[in-house]
Amino acid sequence: MNVRRFTLAFAVPALLGGGIGAGVGCNDSETAVDPVPVLEALTTNVILPEYAAFDTGAAELAQSADAFAKGPDATTLNALRASWRKARLAYRTLDAVRFGPAEDIALSTAIDDHATNVEAIEAFLLGQDAVDATLFSKLGSNKVGFFAIEYLVFVPTNAPATAGTAPNPPKSDAEVLAKFTGDAGLRRRTFVAVLAKNVAELAKSVNESWKNGYADALRKPGNTLFPSAKNGMDRILGNLVNGLETVVKQDLGTPVGQYTAGKVQPASVRTVRSDNAVAEIRASLAGSSSIYFGATTSSSPATANRGTVGFAQLVQARNKTVDGRVAAAAAAATAACDPLASPFAESLERDNAKIRAAYEAVNAEKRVLATDVASVLGITIALNPNDGD
Repeated sequence: MNVRRFTLAFAVPALLGGGIGAGVGCNDSETAVDPVPVLEALTTNVILPEYAAFDTGAAELAQSADAFAKGPDATTLNALRASWRKARLAYRTLDAVRFGPAEDIALSTAIDDHATNVEAIEAFLLGQDAVDATLFSKLGSNKVGFFAIEYLVFVPTNAPATAGTAPNPPKSDAEVLAKFTGDAGLRRRTFVAVLAKNVAELAKSVNESWKNGYADALRKPGNTLFPSAKNGMDRILGNLVNGLETVVKQDLGTPVGQYTAGKVQPASVRTVRSDNAVAEIRASLAGSSSIYFGATTSSSPATANRGTVGFAQLVQARNKTVDGRVAAAAAAATAACDPLASPFAESLERDNAKIRAAYEAVNAEKRVLATDVASVLGITIALNPNDGD
């Protein structure tokens, strides 16, 4: 679950005549830029397309799960796995913008609880309770969503002793399929289809809420949700930092032992069974970069089209030096994460130095946004005292 760890308050009056007001810190430029066009551009060119991609990916996941439930074989199993990965990457791209409607329906809690209770899942599958939409009122979040599907359909790529997979995990596709075939597998494959359909329904609900009201509220401040442009800037910058913190803490810091005196934690890798971790880290960083640099055809912050509209335009107008720090930090974070290897859980010892370097680089990017950028734009981001870094 992506818990909100920052509280934001504007340290000084942030809007003077429609522009960002004078912030604290040493500025090498004093140009005020109207933040409303930035809110409009980010909403239209970044946030809405990302939610639409998640909606599409989740719908494909549901379709693949339904096809697998109707005919479990190697082809439908591989299609289900591929659509699961696609939907996961679309979901992780949203790390920096998972607010508003996503918070209203507790999206992360509903589909992204990686502390999977496999024993309880198996107990449910051996039981008699209906395998339909009513199961979500009976099962906790750690028995449904992305990670329950992952447990059911993937052959773990990591050794159980090091990666914390369920007892006696399947060792081949044939073993996975054996659990789904025939009358004995009907309940199991129906369960997978119901789980995937729920993910798709929640993705569609959030996407529709963004399209039908919330996006306009963010694009055109002066309403109940966003009384002023500064409220929109508050939410976006705070969630941008939160998205990077997810990578810092959950994806890198905890597995590599940052908070356990250097003892690596393979079982804490979020997608330990599918080994989707490295791809998800990169997806999250790409989503964060899109918020700062704006929509771009380049996946690298180092070569991003600086003519697009994002937070960068606001920072450039106030302090080009700070903007340069962000660009350098984002490029360094991307470069540090590029060499991360799979299986990620098994690389924690072997590539410990590389993973720690990636942790430090992403943390540095988070810090420059939470301190330098917040200062330049007159925003105070107070770190949670339990932040741990």
